[in-house]
Amino acid sequence: MDTQDRSSRTRRQAGTALTRQFAVLSFFVIGLITVALCLVITYYLRKDLLEREWRITADYIRTEARHYLTPTDFALPFSPSAQEHFQDFYKKTVRMPEIVRVKIYDPTAAVVWSDQPLLIGQRFLDNIHFLGALAGHTMVNLEMEAKGENIYERAEFPELVEVYVPIVFPEHTEVAGVVETYKAPTTGRWWWLKQPWRAAPSSIFPSSGSSAVQRGASASSNRPLRSWVRS
Repeated sequence: MDTQDRSSRTRRQAGTALTRQFAVLSFFVIGLITVALCLVITYYLRKDLLEREWRITADYIRTEARHYLTPTDFALPFSPSAQEHFQDFYKKTVRMPEIVRVKIYDPTAAVVWSDQPLLIGQRFLDNIHFLGALAGHTMVNLEMEAKGENIYERAEFPELVEVYVPIVFPEHTEVAGVVETYKAPTTGRWWWLKQPWRAAPSSIFPSSGSSAVQRGASASSNRPLRSWVRS
């Protein structure tokens, strides 16, 4: 009997050990799958939101540029008529929600109009986002960097999102100039774009993810956003 009892206990202990090992392995596998899903979902959701955001802004800027500006304004940007057109364009574009400032560049990277007169005429050839826009791509920068053209913005705004829009006029194929817009991130969607790892679980665990988004959206109105990625 003693031998049978010991054998039975041994089998039970072995079964318990196997069950424990299976539970631990399952926990790690599920954890890895969850992390992988969060990363994939975060990447694609953020990419979709960012593309939608810059598309809306870029379409608005291009529409107003074609209405207020001409190729001659960029060819002779410092003429009185061109400066007047740039001023009218600026007044119109800052009416769009969240746009707080606009700079206009010619193809040589020179600032041809700004509401900060000291910047006019300066060139910023090391601006990779401008160079991308000059190649015909709409560029978005979520991180306010210590760049020369941002000297006034950094002092006035704690957080800004830069959108560089290439301007191409009808019947022309070359980029006539670049409009750089500064958008103040004041809504919850900007919080999500800059802290997507906290909102991504909503796609897997709806209740916890939704509460995280709500907390972040609420907090975004009370504190600056922390930028963490460059586009």
